[in-house]
Amino acid sequence: MGRFFVILVRCFLLFTFTNSSTPAIINPSQSIRDGDSLLSDGGSFELGFFHPANSTNRYLGLWFTKSPQTVVWVANRETPFSDRFGVLNITREGILILYSRSSSIVWSSNSSRTAENPVAELLESGNLVVREANDKNPANFLWQSFDYPCDTMLPGMKLGINFVTRHESSVSSWKSSEDPARGEFSFLLDPNGYPQLVLKKGNITLVRAGSWNGIRFTAQTKSKPDSISTDEFVLNEKEGYFVFGNTSLGFPRLTLTPEGIPQRSIWNDRTHQWQFIEIAQIDICEQYSICGPNAYCHVNNSPICACLDGFMPRSPRDWKLSNWSGGCVRRTPCSDKDRFENYTRMKLPDTSSSWYNKNTGLEECKGICLKNCSCTAYANLDVRGGGSGCLIWFGGLIDTRRSTGDGQDLYVRIAVSDLENIEKKRPVDKKKQAVIIASSVILVLGLLIGTLVDGQEIAVKRLSKSSGQGMDEFKNEVMLIAKLQHRNLVKLLGFCIHKDEKMLIYEYMPNKSLDSIIFDLTRNKLLDWSRRIHIIGGIARGLVYLHHDSRLRIIHRDIKASNILLDNELNPKISDFGLARMFGGDQAEANTNRVVGTYGYMSPEYALDGHFSVKSDVFSFGVLVLEIVSGKKNRGFCHPDQNLNLLGHAWILWTKGTPLDLIDECLSDSHVSVEVLRCIHVALLCVQQRPEDRPTMSSVVVMLGSENPLPQPKQPGFFMGKNPPEQGSSSSKHESYSANEVTLTSLEARIIYRSQSIRDGDTAVSAGGSFELGFFSPGSSAKRYLGIWYKKSPRTVLWVANREVPVSDSLGVLNISSKGILVLYSSTNDIVWSSNSSRTAENPVAELLESGNLVVREENDSNPENFLWQSFDHPCDTFIFGMKLGSNFVTKIDKFLSSWRSAEDPARGEYSFLIDTHGYPQLLLKRGNITRFRAGSWNGIKFVSNSRSVSNSSNEFVLNSKEVYYQFGIQRSVHSRLTLSPSGDLQSNTWNDRTNDWVLTDAGQYDQCENYATCGPNTRCEMSRSPICVCLDGFVPKSPADWNFSDWSGGDEIARHVFWYDKSIVKECEGLCLKNCSCTAYANLDVRNGGSGCLIWFGDLIDTRRSTGDGQDLYVRMNATELDMLKRKRTFSKKKLAGIVSSAIGILTGGQQIAVKRLSKSSGQGLDEFKNEVMLIAKLQHRNLVKLLGCCIHEDERMLIYEYMPNKSLDSFIFGANPSEII
Repeated sequence: MGRFFVILVRCFLLFTFTNSSTPAIINPSQSIRDGDSLLSDGGSFELGFFHPANSTNRYLGLWFTKSPQTVVWVANRETPFSDRFGVLNITREGILILYSRSSSIVWSSNSSRTAENPVAELLESGNLVVREANDKNPANFLWQSFDYPCDTMLPGMKLGINFVTRHESSVSSWKSSEDPARGEFSFLLDPNGYPQLVLKKGNITLVRAGSWNGIRFTAQTKSKPDSISTDEFVLNEKEGYFVFGNTSLGFPRLTLTPEGIPQRSIWNDRTHQWQFIEIAQIDICEQYSICGPNAYCHVNNSPICACLDGFMPRSPRDWKLSNWSGGCVRRTPCSDKDRFENYTRMKLPDTSSSWYNKNTGLEECKGICLKNCSCTAYANLDVRGGGSGCLIWFGGLIDTRRSTGDGQDLYVRIAVSDLENIEKKRPVDKKKQAVIIASSVILVLGLLIGTLVDGQEIAVKRLSKSSGQGMDEFKNEVMLIAKLQHRNLVKLLGFCIHKDEKMLIYEYMPNKSLDSIIFDLTRNKLLDWSRRIHIIGGIARGLVYLHHDSRLRIIHRDIKASNILLDNELNPKISDFGLARMFGGDQAEANTNRVVGTYGYMSPEYALDGHFSVKSDVFSFGVLVLEIVSGKKNRGFCHPDQNLNLLGHAWILWTKGTPLDLIDECLSDSHVSVEVLRCIHVALLCVQQRPEDRPTMSSVVVMLGSENPLPQPKQPGFFMGKNPPEQGSSSSKHESYSANEVTLTSLEARIIYRSQSIRDGDTAVSAGGSFELGFFSPGSSAKRYLGIWYKKSPRTVLWVANREVPVSDSLGVLNISSKGILVLYSSTNDIVWSSNSSRTAENPVAELLESGNLVVREENDSNPENFLWQSFDHPCDTFIFGMKLGSNFVTKIDKFLSSWRSAEDPARGEYSFLIDTHGYPQLLLKRGNITRFRAGSWNGIKFVSNSRSVSNSSNEFVLNSKEVYYQFGIQRSVHSRLTLSPSGDLQSNTWNDRTNDWVLTDAGQYDQCENYATCGPNTRCEMSRSPICVCLDGFVPKSPADWNFSDWSGGDEIARHVFWYDKSIVKECEGLCLKNCSCTAYANLDVRNGGSGCLIWFGDLIDTRRSTGDGQDLYVRMNATELDMLKRKRTFSKKKLAGIVSSAIGILTGGQQIAVKRLSKSSGQGLDEFKNEVMLIAKLQHRNLVKLLGCCIHEDERMLIYEYMPNKSLDSFIFGANPSEII
């Protein structure tokens, strides 16, 4: 299903079956008891009783004989047996009945007709049918299991509705892997309007595959090769349905998992396992109606949602807050003069409120739409053959997105005036980056203020030669701002560098900078308290974005009032990034010998020692908040009685208990005392002397927006010119906790001291309230585990301590020993689980950090490098920001994800996701010791298997002499996670505060070529080819016979990857490879900036594929003679459509013989027949079909160029003079 289907091999669990089987048919005199089974004629499917693992309940079901764990249908899914005395009978009326031990009916089939001589038969297709004994016509079946799917679709099943009988067939998930009862998720054909495939959770639509366009469903990213699938969609007056198609690659199935993921896989007879054949890319734009009506989603844009042309946000305020659910409304009322804007490569909107006609053309469709003001858009119903049919939408256009594949044309209704304005703007947009065309330019406060020809006002910042900002600072500002998108950051429109002139073009801020208002005794009255606290909040959110949410961690280093610009609505925008510094990964601080910035706003450690971090910006923010509250500048403030700056004055007022005396006199009537007091309190926390005492900006936002108690601040920096006496960190304890407390019962506690413990029922919550530590029971299990979960989603457990050894009751206790060891005790004081440490501690504490990391550290040492132990070193099935996936070569600690055994059992399961450190490290997904999928090696930007654009990701890969690791980029919030499910699925989710639910943002893009080594050594896999596997140039199949039968494994000699790499060598790479005959290929280690480093392969080249994205250059060793021949062939191939050899038999310059078929004018084959032959043969690739090399049409001449067959045609042999002598 392209984008929509997420297919990964899914072998549900271990089931128990018996082996006594009977023929495929039973009649009313026969029965199937628990222990018996019914086998289809070809032996592919079996019907019998089973029980899922970890369950004693018994069910009647159908399974795949070669894989008994793969149950495809369950009869009594809602009413299981509690014993082994179930019996299946067929009545003389043709009804299947399942009886319990007490002869109660547990389940039965139904039929609208009775039978004279009924039998039940298990067909080779996996369909259990009831029919007349002498009538095998499927149209006359009395009942069939294919009409009642469970969680699995097999070839021949229909998903849809019969409009005559009103019978609907849909797929519904199991409740859990141990319970086949109907779960939350369903996959069905919505018959409203033009039918479309949807995935639902209850009654809520989660994802929409879209409507059928004659080739595929509109959400599908690309056409599949003919050999992969023969899916079909049928719609007529009697029924509408989707048929799951067969494939030439193996027996397929489509399964809807308990987690709501449709999975498509095929059975591989060679490996005796299920293999996924396609896992589509799922991103946030696939969430149903993420952008609301009349808007479209584009995953590569920021923000991802945009109104369609001619529409505007229904709620501009919500839109700015990234709440797009309200969607957009028309700017101009509808009229019969409207036009249509063509959107190409689109996923068509929800068709549940649409009208369609198969016989209406596109022009007529347009006319019909234009006559009805309720009509909002139209499109072709069928895209084949240039397009046909008419599909019209009425009302809001919902769930529209820019397709990542071919997409389809959508024509959206728009007012003439709106369309003309859009067309006027388009030429200007293309020139903004290069040339700023202004109708007027004036100089205001050192800035050039101009107007573009489309009316947009701009601000041009011209860099003064004496400003101190050199070329480096200028380029830094351009590079930084160009990568940033946030409503509280100024927007860069363009730039210019010409000789010594350097200019930046920004959006114009009509209210100029904050300092021009806040410190002006006349204009400061424009900012009442509500506007001031709005400005404070906006600046804080902008800094959170820079520090935590942008793709790279950015420290501004010059936060001050003059660098805060105000737009029309007095919304603050942080500007001037000339001094900013950009970090990646874990780096959050640095030192410099060149201290730049503005005194009065600089933190003590930066001004005195050149040490800066995110806490430097926090200090500047605190100063700025005090200035906004007081209306006075920090630097230049003079207390009449004492030599204090503004910080000192605020601190004195705070200690005296009169902090409200700080407030600006002009706010005396408009302020809210509680809000002012909280702002001053937060500001004083931000300007504390020691960086580690200051909160992060994300904590600041929480503090400003809540009423929770705040820690007491310490003296501000620069107040006494030296560090104050050592005290405990302001955030280490809350004042309400006493030293002799034993049990943590408050949800605000996050630090565990030696005198304390966490008992079952108690929890510890991280400082910002994102994570919680405590005891839980997974699913329906009664066992207890100590774990960490998301506070907003308690069912989402990300780490488990005692995953292998559960506590059997609710009496578990967690303590920390005097040596800094976490110990989990049972009710009998047995140790259930404990942490470890290579060092002992003097005064250890355990703390749950806001990152979700549970750490053991010295009480007065918060440096992560000195942690005694941390849960991030021991991941379970979840990977979040701050975690590292990899190996430490010094400590020998390997960090990897391992799946849960099941949804009810967090013990280590079959699957693991890890970095393989052999050769050049690479990411692998394994099932036991078997590699299932290889994400590949890091090429400086991404893993080589990743076909997606990296513009939205700043994930990091580090390799040095001490360690190798991969971690999420810093733009990811603590509410993003990557999870390895019990079935081996890798899923990326982000928490949506609007819906209070997790959104699946990425499930990767998988197809059959992603199966590890599917083509064997020295080959490459291409999904667009048929067959998908081809030898690399200079190689031939190890076993031509196996190759012809699509067995590409190359026998049992698949070897491991053997790499050698060097980061510094570039040009010598080819030479090094040539000198060693074991070297088979080489490539760049890093593709950035034209490429660098050397990566060399020895031995077989395994698991190579043609990338669906950018890919990377690979240089494969081959014989010089073969390479020359290959080049000559390529030379001909470029010419073969242009010129044709005139003889009937010819030889190309490379030595290849060809046969030229010249069409006789009297042959009866016209131009249509000729084109038909070319089109047909060009699409065919098979060893038993002649190969077309080229064609030519010139006036009346038509020729086809084929490979030459030296033995000519078969008739020349069998009808020859002596056929027996030859054949």
